[in-house]
Amino acid sequence: MPSGVDFALEKDDDEIEVTRESKDSTEKEEEVTQKVFRMPRPPPPFPRRLVKNTEEGKYHRFTKFMKDLVTNKRSVSFEDDDRLQHCSAIATRSLVQKKEDPGAFTIPCTIGLLHFAKALCDLGVSINLIPLPIYKKLGLGTPKPTALQLLISDRIVKKPIGVLQDVLVKVESFIFSADFVILD
Repeated sequence: MPSGVDFALEKDDDEIEVTRESKDSTEKEEEVTQKVFRMPRPPPPFPRRLVKNTEEGKYHRFTKFMKDLVTNKRSVSFEDDDRLQHCSAIATRSLVQKKEDPGAFTIPCTIGLLHFAKALCDLGVSINLIPLPIYKKLGLGTPKPTALQLLISDRIVKKPIGVLQDVLVKVESFIFSADFVILD
C-alpha cells in the first residue's frame, strides 16, 4: 500500500473530514473520506476568571479623579456661596421639634366583669401574661398545666402556673379571644 499524506479539512466545529491522497500522480486511487468527530472539551472549572472583570472599568474614572484631586491638579474652592447659605437657611428652618416621651402604650379593656383602664399593650410579644391575683379575681376556671419556662428580661427564669385558653377580651366595641399565661 503506498504511503500517503493526510489532509484535514474542518467543516464544523465538532466534525473533521479526513481525505487521503497518494503521492504518485500517475497512480490514481480512490479518495477515502472518513468522518472523525472531535472529543468534547469540558467547560473550564471557573469560567468567571477567564472573563475580564467589568468592575475594574467602573472604578477607573473614580480612581483617576481621586489621583488628580490628591495631586492638587483640580482646585476645590471652599469659599462661601450665596446659594449655599440659602439652602442652609431652608434646612434649619424646617427642623422637627423634639417631643416628650409618650410613655407606655396602654389601652382600656374589659375581661369578664373587671374593667382595666390602662392595660399594657405590647405588639411585639408572642404571649399574654396575667398576674395570679387578677386571675383569682376573675374566677375564670382552672388553668391548663404547662411545662413552659419564661426567661424574664432581668435573666430570671419563671415557671408559670398554667395557661387560660380562649378568654374573651373586650376592647371598646371589639371582642377578641386570647390565651393568657398565669404568672405568680
